[in-house]
Amino acid sequence: MIIVMGLMMVLCVAGIGTGYFAYQRAAEPDRANPGVVVSRYVEATFNTRSDTEAKRYTCSSPAAITESGDLLDEIKGKERTFNVKIDVKIGDLETSTSGSNSTVAAQLRLWTVVNDLVQEQIQHWEFSLRNRSGWRVCGAHRVD
Repeated sequence: MIIVMGLMMVLCVAGIGTGYFAYQRAAEPDRANPGVVVSRYVEATFNTRSDTEAKRYTCSSPAAITESGDLLDEIKGKERTFNVKIDVKIGDLETSTSGSNSTVAAQLRLWTVVNDLVQEQIQHWEFSLRNRSGWRVCGAHRVD
């Protein structure tokens, strides 16, 4: 009886441990590809506007990436002034990786619909990433 109870206890502990690690793996964002990380960072920063989500894809605080913050402030100001919603789409990603550093060049497309007319502004950006247990955005700057 004691052996059976001991065996059951071992199996329960092993099951809890396995469940915990499976949950952690499923809950972690995909940071295996620099382009995917930049896309998710842009979505979290400019469209979802969630510092909590953006932090999952950055080296430190999203606020440390000041040029992205400046663009977000500009977008928010235009939205207030003109009573519009601006969506940011990312495209034309080009990735260059050397060891644990990567650079992703991309176009940010700022879309606005005003009186049934779509207005688009295209900006060229460069994102620098480091592989720290997965790729993370450490810097961003506009290149045009």
